[in-house]
Amino acid sequence: MGTFTQTLYQVVFREKLDSTFLDAENSYSLFAYMAGTLENKNCHPFAVGGFKNHIHLLFDLHPVQSLSSLIKDIKLASNKMMKNERGLFQNFNSWQNGYGAFTYHVSSRNNLIGYVNGQEEHHANKSYTEELIELLTEHGLDFDWKYLF
Repeated sequence: MGTFTQTLYQVVFREKLDSTFLDAENSYSLFAYMAGTLENKNCHPFAVGGFKNHIHLLFDLHPVQSLSSLIKDIKLASNKMMKNERGLFQNFNSWQNGYGAFTYHVSSRNNLIGYVNGQEEHHANKSYTEELIELLTEHGLDFDWKYLF
């Protein structure tokens, strides 16, 4: 018998110094690069988005991948890409340590795709910190403020 899984993750992380580095000029290339990295790791990217200082990845995790190794690889590869494209990503320093990872039922996929793709609109009224705390609370995760950033 084959291996059958459905592991829908939303992963969020930000720029280490909270610098605004994403804009209309550079975001598409970074999102496409990250989606390509997910595909190269046999994970299906449903949406890659973000706004100003942070990233959202929505994907199906392939069963041979560990989440921590996958996110490490995405951060390393995208960090290198942005350093090579310094003209487009002048305000990027590096990624924060850690990430938030949240699982969802497959029936939530379309709503989550809209959420990830609508980050600019979503953040008209909410900061990344508020969004992260909302996600942690929604998923019943206890946290210590000193480890959030």
